[in-house]
Amino acid sequence: DYDCDFRLRGADDPEYFWVQDRGSMRISPSGTPLAFAAALRKISGHKQREAELERRAARDELTGLDNLAGFKAELTEAIHDASRLGRGGACIGFGIDGLQMINRAFGYAAGQHVLVRTSACIAERAPEHSFLARLGGDRFGAIVDATPEEAAGFAEEVLASLRSATPRYEGEPLHFTVSAGIMVFPAEGRGAIDVLGAAEAALSDAKNAGRDRVLFFDAASTHGEVCKASLEIGAQIRLALEEDRMRLAYQPIVEAASGEIRYYEGLLRMDLPDGRIAAAGEFITVAERLGQILAIGRGAIPRALAPLHAPPGPRPPHHLPRLPP
Repeated sequence: DYDCDFRLRGADDPEYFWVQDRGSMRISPSGTPLAFAAALRKISGHKQREAELERRAARDELTGLDNLAGFKAELTEAIHDASRLGRGGACIGFGIDGLQMINRAFGYAAGQHVLVRTSACIAERAPEHSFLARLGGDRFGAIVDATPEEAAGFAEEVLASLRSATPRYEGEPLHFTVSAGIMVFPAEGRGAIDVLGAAEAALSDAKNAGRDRVLFFDAASTHGEVCKASLEIGAQIRLALEEDRMRLAYQPIVEAASGEIRYYEGLLRMDLPDGRIAAAGEFITVAERLGQILAIGRGAIPRALAPLHAPPGPRPPHHLPRLPP
């Protein structure tokens, strides 16, 4: 039995059409062919639907750019070609600053308008033979066959254009900026995932450094260590919540004129396994970044309300007055 697809074209027809050919042959015990049956049918419509599905799978519907999967495949090829031919290129990550704020203030349709505007600006200014994609969320990627200086110039041009433009959505001005991170390739021992990760690390550094700027990846950057430290603190927070090691330390607020205690301020503290007490400033920022702040709040509110239901007695002790809030 066999089953194959192929294209045909008539003698006077410039257009090809797809055909599916299925057939089978009956063979005698001695190996002599006895009968043969086959069926042909046109499948051009089916092939067109397959091609459309493949196109959609590789494309971002909103911007029309390729998606992350296509970007990784293209970056792999670009790194291979650069190594083989002895030339360089750059992977650039673009990120819209504060897109979530636009979504909350004006709605997601306004945010989509910003995404489309940003993708169009990048496409208009990209060097020839560049490969562009939407990497997800507020991030875009560009693979450029260019020197580091040329890549930085392209990124700066995009940022300057978006900085000076103020698109409007339903009459409302949308002010936003974009940051960019660059990783040049080929780099020893770095494949597509590593190069893309380095570009995104540089993008994150650009945002943390004040946004609306272009930064190259710096191997000596502490970005990796900061991320590891944040994950470790996040693990400590999770265990502290599970083991009920979050508590409130009370300090009195005194009226200067009378010297009387007006009320007590409750400051969040986390008891660590080694006996040390962590002030809120050591872990709240990480908790917000990792999405743990609501769980902390759900535990802290009952603790804050508990003294209101307690029988009259001594006032709450004020613990750890020297620790920062």
